Order: sequence, then C-alpha cells, then structure tokens
Amino acid sequence: MAAILGIWLAAVPGLPASASVPALNDVERSRQDEARHTESIESLKTDLALVRSRLDDLHADADAAILAYDEQQELLDEAEAAYSDAKESSDTASADHAASRREVARYAAAAYRGADLGQIDVWMGAEGPQEVVDRGGYVRLLADRRKVDLDRTRAAGLVGETMRDRARKAEQEREQAAEDAAEAKDIALEAVREQESQMESILAEQSEVEAALAAAQDNTAELEAERERALERARTASAPVALPEVDPLRDPHRQGDLSAGRQGRSAPEHLRETARATATENPRAGEKDRVGQSPAAPGDRSDTAPVAVCEGGALARYGNGAVPESALCPLPQTGEMLRADAAVAFIELDGAYRERFGQAMCVTDSYRPVSEQARLFREMPTGMAARPGNSTHGLGIAVDLCGGVNAHRSPQHEWMLANAPDFGWTNPEWARDGFEPWHWEFG
Repeated sequence: MAAILGIWLAAVPGLPASASVPALNDVERSRQDEARHTESIESLKTDLALVRSRLDDLHADADAAILAYDEQQELLDEAEAAYSDAKESSDTASADHAASRREVARYAAAAYRGADLGQIDVWMGAEGPQEVVDRGGYVRLLADRRKVDLDRTRAAGLVGETMRDRARKAEQEREQAAEDAAEAKDIALEAVREQESQMESILAEQSEVEAALAAAQDNTAELEAERERALERARTASAPVALPEVDPLRDPHRQGDLSAGRQGRSAPEHLRETARATATENPRAGEKDRVGQSPAAPGDRSDTAPVAVCEGGALARYGNGAVPESALCPLPQTGEMLRADAAVAFIELDGAYRERFGQAMCVTDSYRPVSEQARLFREMPTGMAARPGNSTHGLGIAVDLCGGVNAHRSPQHEWMLANAPDFGWTNPEWARDGFEPWHWEFG
C-alpha cells in the first residue's frame, strides 16, 4: 500500500519529488533523542543545585578561615611588637648593668689609688691616720651604694632577659598559629575553586546538551512538519475542493476585544494579535510542538518566527507554583515558561542579547511548580532553597541563566547588568557581587 501511495504521490501534478513522507521511525528516534537529552538536562540541573549548595557552604568556610587567618595575623603583629619592646628593655637593662659595673670599678680604683695604706704615709701625712680612716670609710660606703645599684641593674637585666624570652616564645607560637591559619585558608579556597570548576564543567555540559536537545527538537519538528505537509498535499489532491475552515487565530477580520494600539493591552492580547499577523505570513504558525511552541528553532526571534499563544490573564487566583501551563507563555528556550508579561519582556531581552552575542540566552530554569520547589527544598541543605510556595520561580517571574551570564563579571553578565533593567529584568540586590549571578527576576 505504501508503494502504491508513493507512486501516486509522484504522479500528482505540482507535487515536488522531494515531498516524500518521512518514516514514522525517524520521527520516533528524534523524539527519543529529545527525551534522552531532556533527562540529561534534568540530571545536570540536580547536580548543579547540589554543587551550588556545597559551594555556598565552602564560601562560608573560606570566609571563616580568612577571618581566622586575619585574627592570627593581628595577634602575630602584636606578639612581634611585644617582643621588640621586651628586647629593647632587656638590651637597655643589660647596658645599664654593664655601665654600673664599669662605674663601680672606676670609683673603687680611684679611691684605692688615692689611699695608700703604707705605715709611713699613715703617720707622716698632713692629716695623719684619721684621714686614712675617713677615706677608707668613704670607700666602703661608696662601694656599698654601688653594689646596690649593681644588684638592681643585674636584676633588671634578668627581668629583661626573661621578658624577652617569653615574648620570643609567644612570637614563635603566634607564627605557628598564623602558618596554620594560612594553610587552612588556602585549603578552604582551593575547595571553593574545585567546586567552582565543577560547576563550570556542569554548566558547559548542560550548554552542550541544551544545544543537542535544540537540534533534536528542530529535527523532530521538521520531520513531523514535512510529514504533515506531504500528507495534507495528498489529501488536498485527492479530495474535492472545499473552503478551508477558518482558524480564529488566523482570521485577520476577527475583532474580539483587541484594540488597534499596543498601549493599554495586556500581554496575552498583544501575543494573540502578533500570532494572528504571523500566521497570515507564515502558514506554519499554527503547528505546535509538545510544549506549545511552534517548530521554529529555539531562540529564533526573526520577524517571521511564530509567537506562541497563551491564555495569560491575572494569575493572583493561582497559588505560588500552582499556575497552570495554559496561563503561562513558553520562551524560545524549549520547555521554559513564564508569566505573560515576563515572557514578553524576556523574549525582547533575548532578542537584544542575541544581537549582541550571536546566540540566544541559555536558560536552566524558569517557572518552577510547587512539586519541584518541594523536591529542591528536601534535597538542598536548610536555608539554601525557598520553602515550597515562596519562590519567585513559582510566580513565573524568575529565571536562572547559563551560557556566561552565570559567571560574575563576565562580558555576558556585565551586559545583562547594564541592559536587562531596560526590559524590566534585574539581578536582585541579594544576588549581586557573585552570590547568585545566574538568578534574574522580572518586575
């Protein structure tokens, strides 16, 4: 039957020879590739969350080690200053002791040189024996006083030596403590660098898998589109001519509640009108893939690229993480969705980013249902994930980015800091300075 159908298709006037129907197994293989890449991405996201958690803990340990090192360094500086003072005092006391010894010796020598105790001089001197007695008493008194001074300087020298020895010992202990603190700091920083390297490897791998997934999805969409077009041509060629059914999204005369200008319209209304205009120019605009996106390449923001239609509307009636997919709008990045106004702003920002860097933004996470919030809350350490129902991801107004934006001070991150606010997107204050450069919020 397939052979007959192929011969019949080849004979249809105006049907290109290349318009053959792709085999279903080709489409299925492409879908299996999609599923495999999607599973890999989910696994990488889990690994990335765990690495980020460990990295936060290691940053805290590194900060503590750095503070401990700084404290030990200050104590070492104090010990060195104390040793220097003690050494100076000890040196001064030693010098005083030596000077006192020399002074005592000089006075004693002078006194004895002036008091010859020979018997002749004693009896024949001008003052007689009394002068000798007086001079000897003076020498003894002077010697006693100098001895006291000498003992004091000797004691001061001993105290100074003791102080210097203790200060030197304290300095050596502080040097050892500072070396230990420096080693602990280096170990902590090395652990941080290893985790950062692991995170970069995971992000690089995720980027590669994302690209492979995008290629597989492109292939699936194209195969399915080609197959549907070929079958539609065959049906059209074999069926009586009939007026086509009007798709309300493709009917340019359908007025509804749309106004002529963009100002004052809700984001969903703007998207619907854009979709109708696009559908008129691009007959493939009505073909949706499994996540509600058209079969255009992910990240394609050309003027003829179809725009996905979402219901939108006020989301206040839904709980955090309980917004139905029908109320969210898909992004060019496959599988990612946001609130309607956030999606419009992000898609426009993505277009500007693509003009600057030549590729669409890499998104690791966007809207996060409460079940996913609960899973991360269970798996992440305490305080590292928002309680289920409290995440901005659950409101459809937050994204986690990769592809360079996730790296603090990278060209991509710096460009986002300078330009994203023009589109209503910011890296929150609490996430700045390298804490979470990948996290961006709308509004």
